[in-house]
This record gives sequence, C-alpha cells and structure tokens, in this order.
Amino acid sequence: LTSIGVLEEWRGQGVGAHVVERLVTTARDKGYDTVYALTSAEEYLHQFGFDRIEPASLPETLQTRLTTKQERLDPDAVPLRIDSERFHMPGYLREAFKGAHPEPDEEPEPEEGPEDFGIDPDEATYKYDTGD
Repeated sequence: LTSIGVLEEWRGQGVGAHVVERLVTTARDKGYDTVYALTSAEEYLHQFGFDRIEPASLPETLQTRLTTKQERLDPDAVPLRIDSERFHMPGYLREAFKGAHPEPDEEPEPEEGPEDFGIDPDEATYKYDTGD
C-alpha cells in the first residue's frame, strides 16, 4: 500500500480506514498472506495491526520502491507490514463511516456565465450545425 489518500471533505469519517480494509481484504482473498505499506502515516496504520519492519526485510522490489518514494515524494516513509488475517478495524472508525458525508464547501463555486469567457450575451448570436 502506498500513497492512499482521502479527499479533504471526507477526512475524519472512517473513509480511509475502509479503503485500507478493502485493500487488505482483497489482497487476502487473492492469496496474499502479508500486506506491506510504505508510508509516513505509521501511527495511523498501527491501529489496524500494521507493524514497522526493517527495510532490509522487504522484498527486493519493495526496497527499491521505498527508496524511490523517500527520494521523490515522502522522505519520512517507512515500511510496515501486516499478516492479512490480523487486520483489525477499530469500532469507532466503523461507526464513523456509517454516517460519512462530505463536509460542505465553505463557499459554493460561482456559476460561470458568458461574460466569464469574453462573450457579450446581448450581442452574441449562435449558430449550431446539427448535421440535418
């Protein structure tokens, strides 16, 4: 698991937890015994049962990916792993997800009109070719 994100208006409502749960469950159902994560959100994943491991214990492909992630995106990324059968969803996150809804934007986007595109709606004429 790498670079999992939740849109800001959905954060704090258990949405990310359910994404992680679905990914781990899918991996388990496909026969993977171990799921790895490369992230700086170590504390967040601990609540599900992920444990920090040494980079040298990662499969070689993931060692390379961790190095790339640290160099390009997230210098604080560390490797974590979980036995896919040990995943645990905290009850408070499951409950939070039941009532999840996007937080309203502070200000609604203004409607765009012809003037926003340099068109004078009183003077413009429109011709559409419908191909008939």
